Amino acid sequence: MTNIAHTITVTTLADGGRDYDWTHPTTCPAGEACEIRLRTLRLRSDDMTALTDGRPDGTYHLGLFGFNGLCLTDEAGHMLPDVDPAGTEPNACHWCSIGKLEHGIQWADQASNHEWEQPSQEQIKTRMLARRAA
Repeated sequence: MTNIAHTITVTTLADGGRDYDWTHPTTCPAGEACEIRLRTLRLRSDDMTALTDGRPDGTYHLGLFGFNGLCLTDEAGHMLPDVDPAGTEPNACHWCSIGKLEHGIQWADQASNHEWEQPSQEQIKTRMLARRAA
């Protein structure tokens, strides 16, 4: 993975649909061989919808997940967990979105077995905006 931000901007349209603005950065050192670029080219529109489902409009970072997948990450490169706008408290675990008091030891694909971890400021903001939009 490169240290160049690969971003996607999500916008809700007047008809309720979503628009995704993705352009591979010209400054990416991997160029045409960039794995994020190659994986993005293979995505269908419903894959993009699933990737950003439940998130408010805004700009997100793309990251690699598994052998073929893409994920959204925070600025530090940590995978953002799926968003449940009505049910995720802003200060829930960074990795699995479970609240601190009920967390204990949990499993998440990106973190394996883990204890509660402080969410990033970007995650807290995203969760707060998603809850307000719900």
